[in-house]
Amino acid sequence: MLPPRTTRPLTLALASSLALVGVLAAGPAMAADTVPGTPAATASADPAPAPEPEPAPDPAPDPAPDPAPEPIPAAPEPTPAGPEPAPAPAPEPDASPAPSGPAASADPAPATPGATGGPAVGLAAEPSPDVSAAAGPGAVVVSGGTSIVVEATGPEGAEVPLDFSISGGWSELPIVVGTCAISDVYVSSVLQFHRLDFLGLVLGTSFSTTRTLEVGTYHGACLWAPVSILNLLQYKLHRFTIEVTDPVPTVTVPVDGTAEATSADGAPVSFAASGHDAIDGPLPVTCLRPGDVPAASGDVFPIGATTVTCSATNSRSSTTSESFVVTVTAPEPTVTVPADLVEEATGPDGAAVDFAAGGEDFTGTPLPATCRVWDGSPGPATGPEVAAGDTFPLGDTYVRCDVVDVWGGEASATFRVGVVDTTGPVITVPADITVRSNADEGAVVTFTATAHDAVAGDVPVTCDPASGSTFPYGTTVVTCTASDAAAPVLTRAARTTTGATFTVTVLEAELPDEDGLGGDDVPVTGDVGGQVDSQGAPADAAGLPATGAPALTAPLLLALLLLGAGAGLVLRRRA
Repeated sequence: MLPPRTTRPLTLALASSLALVGVLAAGPAMAADTVPGTPAATASADPAPAPEPEPAPDPAPDPAPDPAPEPIPAAPEPTPAGPEPAPAPAPEPDASPAPSGPAASADPAPATPGATGGPAVGLAAEPSPDVSAAAGPGAVVVSGGTSIVVEATGPEGAEVPLDFSISGGWSELPIVVGTCAISDVYVSSVLQFHRLDFLGLVLGTSFSTTRTLEVGTYHGACLWAPVSILNLLQYKLHRFTIEVTDPVPTVTVPVDGTAEATSADGAPVSFAASGHDAIDGPLPVTCLRPGDVPAASGDVFPIGATTVTCSATNSRSSTTSESFVVTVTAPEPTVTVPADLVEEATGPDGAAVDFAAGGEDFTGTPLPATCRVWDGSPGPATGPEVAAGDTFPLGDTYVRCDVVDVWGGEASATFRVGVVDTTGPVITVPADITVRSNADEGAVVTFTATAHDAVAGDVPVTCDPASGSTFPYGTTVVTCTASDAAAPVLTRAARTTTGATFTVTVLEAELPDEDGLGGDDVPVTGDVGGQVDSQGAPADAAGLPATGAPALTAPLLLALLLLGAGAGLVLRRRA
């Protein structure tokens, strides 16, 4: 809708007279800057951007001094891209019709400058040399848009700036007047004159004003004419359209946000969204999650990314939507591994190691841990998987354990398993040995001692004195040692040498001589008191005579003989 018309009477009268001339003139003539009826007025016309005007009946061949107003279509004229072409030679009597008006009369009557009543539609008279000369060279050019688009900024619409001017041709004459008018309908006849809203009258070639218009489409035109007795019928008409567009509402949403889950359901998230329209003012906003689930500030959002779309609709059913993303993250799970472990090797392959590893998510739900041998490189471990009770080799093995929760959260921890061999070999030595000998230097004693290491296996044994040595009379302590230091194995501790001892006792041996009163010393072999002799003979095997008599026969006989001899001496003395 146009605002109330407030044009002053004088302005209205002058503008009306000029507008009346423009409306009564044919479309091609209105676009010309020469006298209507000249070739330029009949052979050129601007295209009509407005709706097709109502057709008018054919004009009378001879215009009367005071013709009755007839509905005349008039085509809007866009701004020329450049200077208008010079008038073409006079066309044949059947001049080309205007693009937006009815066909021109085949035999139009000539027009006379200054005739009362104005020119008729489609007038195609011979050019007037006097008028053309007065107009001067060149064509009148209009500066200003033919299509003005402005978006409304408030309930009242928008302020539309209008700036038009002419140059060239007769616009350089001393006195030029112009007027501009707009209408909310396309005016194509003087019968619609009352629909015009005149914007003003100017004395000069430039027109500038600002008008506040509501949302809608308006049609306008500006008309300039020189004030001269010789140029009463020269004018320039410029049509234009104004479109005040309906602004779409705006929706303001927060930027994408992140929250940490407080439970398995997610986390409450607060946000603010608003809508506004230039005409309606603040608008209510509706926010939805995927699946058209309503979303409001303070709602609990699930773990993961959720897109929220907020929309606002104005009173003209125009809707605008904006989106933002709410990302709820789950706290990382935790993983528990043992402290570094050190185990003693139980064999050449190492030792079986027990350990416990596991994790849980932020809700306390237990999570299994996957443990693998780790080489220390960044990223997940790629070594073989290990579990409690597996055998770890000698040396250090690094283990990385990982847990993953249902939301994709990961956690890892490492520990070291060290398998060492700090236990020396186990030495086996014979029991204490006792031998008898009649040799002056003692007795030669042989024995066997062995050593076995859990990792290195059998290892050599060193004894001092060594087996096969001559042991003197009495008791000698034999010390045997063994070490696996030369074994090709890795340990975390120095090898220890282990030792074991046993004794060798050498006694003098006395045997009866031929008279039964004594004999030479002879070595005693065999196990005495459960000891192993140099030959490894069984225990309790005392030296036996060749006759096979018991070993106690000779001493018994000797004792009896001594007892008898003593008794004889006693009897002899009494006698």
